[in-house]
Amino acid sequence: MSEIEMIDMCRSNHIISIIIPVFNTEDAYLRRCLSPFMENFDSRIEIIVVDDGSDVITANKLIDYQKKCSNHMLLLRHDNQGQNGARSFGIKHATGKYIEFLDSDDYIDWRQQCYLLDLLEKNSPDILAINATIVDDNGVPLSDYAMTHQEYGTVPRKSLLVQSGALWRQVYNREFYNHAGYDLITNVRIGEDLASVVPLYVDACTVYAADIDLYRYVHRETSMVNTPDPKRIMDITDAFDVILDRVSSKEYFDEIEWLAIKHVLCFGISRAISWCGPQSSFIKELEHYCTKHFPKWRNNPYLKKDAYASSLQCHLILGRHYYIYSMLLHIKQLLSTLKSKKH
Repeated sequence: MSEIEMIDMCRSNHIISIIIPVFNTEDAYLRRCLSPFMENFDSRIEIIVVDDGSDVITANKLIDYQKKCSNHMLLLRHDNQGQNGARSFGIKHATGKYIEFLDSDDYIDWRQQCYLLDLLEKNSPDILAINATIVDDNGVPLSDYAMTHQEYGTVPRKSLLVQSGALWRQVYNREFYNHAGYDLITNVRIGEDLASVVPLYVDACTVYAADIDLYRYVHRETSMVNTPDPKRIMDITDAFDVILDRVSSKEYFDEIEWLAIKHVLCFGISRAISWCGPQSSFIKELEHYCTKHFPKWRNNPYLKKDAYASSLQCHLILGRHYYIYSMLLHIKQLLSTLKSKKH
């Protein structure tokens, strides 16, 4: 057997292809993201790092990390096309049975990663939902992102659907993903993950969840969704246009409507108030979008049973108490500033 044939055979045995898009990520975050794969080895893993047009400094660091990586690491580079553009490019080069997504400023727990590999060697769901923990810059847990608390099993698809929102909260059977024929959304920056994952959930034949606390989502005030960019506020409506176009089944209408209430009205208006103030014209545009596509949204059943519906943010925004909400945002920002000065 030739060396090339041996390499191909090794690549074909990968259970998971972990796709990591990178665009000028600070080295402290990038090092923490990649260190589990440099310090540990498992032949069932394929690492695909996609340099999305980073500067020379980041590009050189990635080359250095590739040399230090204990696992098979494929380093790809292409012109900047955004996070989902980089992910899609990585998927085209993936050979693993499953696709896993990891953002370059987040990281994974290696022990949980190995447990996931063991699980996927014995089971073959189209989609497997996993758990995550939100941490601060120092890795201190802030809250959990639990999709399930059972070791492994089926969870009502509608329950998982209303918790979806990030591509990294699930792993995907690559054959199922390719057969579904959906491209990841690349023309929006807010809601791109949601618009990509919802149709996949609807189309999957087998959806399971496992109590695997794999992902560490690093809460950063400087992340894209927290960095003011008013021209992006209406991106979320473009994301829902995609969802409504791809999902024709009425079976999940309540769930999609609830996601619109959360992401278009609550999160979208919160963003508009934070970035532009309580008199922002974007508020009326977001309200109009929901009223047009979901005219009876106030009757949505999740308003009575979802935990988020009881939150202060939800009550203030859906009650249109925008000035009160704006005042609370200013107080929160002031307290955060005072706290940072003490440290």
